[in-house]
Parts: sequence; structure tokens; C-alpha cells
Amino acid sequence: MKHSKRTSVLALLLVLLLCVGLLAGCGGETPGTTTTRASEPSQTETTPAPATEATTEPTTAAVGPLEATPTEKTVGDYTLKAAWIPFDRMVETGYPKDIDADYADGILYLLNNRAKTLTAYKIDGGKAVQQTKTDLNASFEKVSINHEGKPVLSKGVGTAVILEPDGTFTDTGIRYDLAGSKKKDFTITTWTNADTVKIEKGQAEPWILTNLKDDATRTGDFTMIFNHHIVGDHIFIAGNALNAEGKRPNTVIAYDLSGKEVFRTREVTPGNGDDCQTETKNGVVAVCTNNLSLWNMDGTMIGNISDCDAFFGVDASVWNREVLKRDDGSILLVTVASKADNTSEVLLFSVEGF
Repeated sequence: MKHSKRTSVLALLLVLLLCVGLLAGCGGETPGTTTTRASEPSQTETTPAPATEATTEPTTAAVGPLEATPTEKTVGDYTLKAAWIPFDRMVETGYPKDIDADYADGILYLLNNRAKTLTAYKIDGGKAVQQTKTDLNASFEKVSINHEGKPVLSKGVGTAVILEPDGTFTDTGIRYDLAGSKKKDFTITTWTNADTVKIEKGQAEPWILTNLKDDATRTGDFTMIFNHHIVGDHIFIAGNALNAEGKRPNTVIAYDLSGKEVFRTREVTPGNGDDCQTETKNGVVAVCTNNLSLWNMDGTMIGNISDCDAFFGVDASVWNREVLKRDDGSILLVTVASKADNTSEVLLFSVEGF
């Protein structure tokens, strides 16, 4: 019996040794050695390879401040010359309609609803140099400088406020979008198809455009208002207005302060509505999206620039937001450029020749 047990143990040892040998022949690794297989990374590379530039770059490279190289454009008998006015630091925003602006006494007031700021820039030596910056802590869609030189901020259906010199805000108690005269205490309010209101020396009363939604009781021709501006002694209103054929095309009408019509576009305005208008010694300038159009005071269009990104020499798609008259007869044009990295930058130009 003892001999049989010894024989069984020896046989078991032989089987174990045979299995170890078979495993080694099938690719098992003997301790103390390293085996590298073609289909696997080397076992000796314990530190990852450094990342290459291709793997660390974002999908779309960020675009820094844009450079503009404006050109000249002939429109009718006029040659327009644009000059780029760089901001002293890049101004970023979201959608083009986040930007509104006004200009008075050499100062550009830029409302940025994306950043909720109102920034004042002095146009000096061909540059826009920041003077003040006010955090608004609320959304506003329109800025208008009143006869006292104070910014009035409107927010549509809410009430407008006045930014005081000490940085505080005064609630006007007046609803809708306000545009005021820079010469006298005179303000007009509009909002889509609500009645327009005139506020003069603290007294509010309906203005000449009322009941816009009602064909039977409407006063004036507008059925919908996009925006309004007061330039000198004229009130510019853009929107849908009834014409002689009973249609409601995009139209710009200017009135004097008494409400008498002094200008009306006789052709459909380029673009999808109009963002802003101003008046020069030769007629009216209107901007919308990528368009800039010139008009005679009889309402006929002189011509249109439909590719302002090329006119301004900008490698981006631009949306013209504001056109503002300067004392020297030139105009300031505020535009928003949509860049390749899906961000937007505000650009400022001066345009002469009309």
C-alpha cells in the first residue's frame, strides 16, 4: 500500500510538470522575461506618449479680433467710402439683435444685451476708446440719448429707465420702446402694433398711429412697427404699412415732430425689414441685415449695397444694426460680424460720400 501511494504522488507530479511545459509552449511567460506581441503595445512602455498638437487643438480654432480693409462702392451718382474704427478692445456679443446703439456729442453708446452692459466710447483718432461701462443687471433692447444727454433704456413691454450720471437708474413709468429728440423734451414710444404715444414736457398722449390691428379704426398706415428713431427734427418709423394696392410691404416713413409725413419709401426696402435709418443732406440711408440702401427724399431708391461684408472688407458675414448721423455729415455704422468659430464681434465703421 505504501508503494502504491508513493507511485500515485510521483505520477501526479509528472502530470503537473507536463502541464507547465505545455503552457510555456503555448505562449505562457516565464517570470523574469518580457514578451512583446505584434498586436499589443509594448509592455515596457509605462508612460503614455505626449499628446500631439493635432489632438489638443479644438475642432474650430478661436478667431481673434477681426481686421477690416474697407473699399469704395459706387451707388447711383455717389461714391461711398468706408473707414474702419477699431474698438480699443474686442467687443463680443451673441445674436446681432443683442446690440443697439446711439450717438451724441462725439460719444457712441453701445448697448450689449448679451453682456447686459452699456458702454460709452469716445471716437478719437480713428479709434473707439472706452470711457465708461455700466453693468445693467437686466435685459434692455434699445438705447436712446435724450435732450439732457442721458441714456434712456427700453425693454419692450416693460417700463423704460434713465441712466443718471451717478450710475443710478430712474424709472420713467413709460412702457414700450422709447426714442427721444436730442434737441427738445420730446419722446415717441412704439411696440409692434400697440398705439404710439407722444410724451412732451411730461405730458403723454396718443400720437398719430393708433389701432394698428383694426382696419376700421386705424389711424395712419402702419399695421406693424419694427422700430423707430428720431433724427434731428424727423421721426423715422419702419414696419408694414398699407399702400395704394391694399398690400402691406416693408416701408419706412418719416414725419416731422407735428406728425406730418415728409418721406416714404416708394419701393420695397431691401432685406427682411429695416433695422435703422438716418438722414443726410442728400437723402435717407437705411440698413438691414447685410444691406445698405440710399434713398431720395421723394421716396425713390438710389441704389443698394447688398454685400456689406465685401464693402467693409471683413472675412465674416455682417449684420448692420445701427446707422447714426455725425455732426460732420458722415455716418457711423454699427455692425455685428458672425465669425468662423460661431462667435460674434461688434465692428464700427464711418461712411462718407452721401
